[in-house]
Amino acid sequence: MSSTNKKVMQFLKKNWYKVGIILVLLFIVFKKDFSFRINLNTPLQPKQEEHLPVKQSHKKQKRELYTDKDTQAQPSNKSSVLDQLAVPFWNTSSNGQKPAYLRELMEVDDEKKNAFIKRFAHVAITESQKYGIPASVIMANALLNSWSGEAPWAREGHNIFQLPCTDDWVGPKADYDGQCMRHYENAWTSFRDHSLYVTTGQYNTQFGSLSKEDIPQWAEVLGKTIFDHKNKYEESVLFVINEYMLNELDEE
Repeated sequence: MSSTNKKVMQFLKKNWYKVGIILVLLFIVFKKDFSFRINLNTPLQPKQEEHLPVKQSHKKQKRELYTDKDTQAQPSNKSSVLDQLAVPFWNTSSNGQKPAYLRELMEVDDEKKNAFIKRFAHVAITESQKYGIPASVIMANALLNSWSGEAPWAREGHNIFQLPCTDDWVGPKADYDGQCMRHYENAWTSFRDHSLYVTTGQYNTQFGSLSKEDIPQWAEVLGKTIFDHKNKYEESVLFVINEYMLNELDEE
């Protein structure tokens, strides 16, 4: 054996663990490099897009219940009577004058009417669900009889529907221009008393057979019974419903 080979063998015997570590490291390095080269030579596969199902929303977009005059309301298909009242009904009357209570309502600032409707919309819907009176009719009655909350009996006594005193009324009351009117603790109590007044009062049998969808019939019966002292009450109710798109309350 040559002297060179002997020296190599002696070196390996003395440093065998170091040589082993170096060989292992070289093996790892070459293996990674080999794998990397293979990946470079492999054509890239385009990643398939995941087409996630789009969830369709069937919830209707809510609109403001009251809009400015230059915003056109969508005509209701529930009743042609509402559509006919797009033209103010008082223009075809003999004197062309609005009924007094309707005139008072229309002189109220638009912001106040808007705030009134927004404030009591949920109350009208709740009363409608509980007592079967159309929410649009409830709100129209409230607007007309309280002048959008600006009438003295509404401000002072929370009497939103101008309900009069009766023999069985035991609550607070006050006189307005010679007429005794009920006073309430709050506006919600007035809404509830209106529901009871319509459904359990002396005219309740005339309302019991009415459909919630028949708004003109409700307006007609109200005008002939509870609010018969109001001139052109039926037309006024329908006009207010159309003017302020209160039929949207019935769709809730």
